[in-house]
Amino acid sequence: LWIPTGACPVPRHGVGMTFLKVFGILSCLLVSVVHAEPVQFNLKDSVCHSLAADIYVVADRSEQEKATQGLYTAMDHARETCQRLNTEEAASEIAQINEKGEGTYNVSEELSFALEEALKVSGWTDGMFDITYPSGAAVFTIKDFRRLNFNRKKKTLTVKSPGMILDFRYMLRGVLADQIARDLQGHGWKNCFIEISGVTVVRGQDANGPWKVAVDDQSKGAAKHAFRYKVQDIGIATVAAEMLGTLRHPKTKQTITSDLTAATVFTETAAQAEGLAAGLIFLGKDRGLILLKNLPSIQAVLVDKEGKFHRTKKAKAP
Repeated sequence: LWIPTGACPVPRHGVGMTFLKVFGILSCLLVSVVHAEPVQFNLKDSVCHSLAADIYVVADRSEQEKATQGLYTAMDHARETCQRLNTEEAASEIAQINEKGEGTYNVSEELSFALEEALKVSGWTDGMFDITYPSGAAVFTIKDFRRLNFNRKKKTLTVKSPGMILDFRYMLRGVLADQIARDLQGHGWKNCFIEISGVTVVRGQDANGPWKVAVDDQSKGAAKHAFRYKVQDIGIATVAAEMLGTLRHPKTKQTITSDLTAATVFTETAAQAEGLAAGLIFLGKDRGLILLKNLPSIQAVLVDKEGKFHRTKKAKAP
């Protein structure tokens, strides 16, 4: 029996009508449930450079057009932000600041968010994660994140030293993923999953329960050790040491080695997670675990060169 949505015929009289009346009501309820069944809408596309995004929104089937529009709008905004933070694009916001150097600047909301998250992580790691770099032959020891004065409310940035440039290379994926999540939630999509080249933001739940993510040892072999986590409303980033290239001390620029091959961080935002994961690689296992003890709200999984996992207490896989 097919009953159009919104049409629930109920017989008005007759003893023999009781069964049909109940059956008709149940049929209408069934149709309503089918139409309200949550499903995933997915968009896979390039954000910028070599970064690819994989985005899921959970919504009712009837909301396909609205969800699709929301996905494309969020992706377009992410591309604009990537251009703002592109140091190689002369006309970009960050390149203009780097070109002018010392001084005070009004900055966009997108750059403000990135600065706020970066300076937070720099403080946690005492500069082992840092978005500041020397330009040319400039002396680097006095040109770290402490030479930046950022006012989040006024959206102003003061660069207090000449010969210093800003680069968000080790936080860009997280910044973009967080922005897409904010845009989707701002348009009413409370349940979404955003992954950009290994950095993830999850909000709400999947259609059938919590979102699930895997953390592996980042080895190149066919056999990987991995754990799966059920997650909700969190940012997650895995950074492999090889992604950072030649490791150099952020302050002295001297070449350093790390006893970690990868770090995965679970925290409030993906930007924080990516920046801190990079900082943990620079810090190494022992110093990294000490830092994490002082950040109890943040969970992490560190992988050493022997492939052994070192996990904070709450990051034990179920």
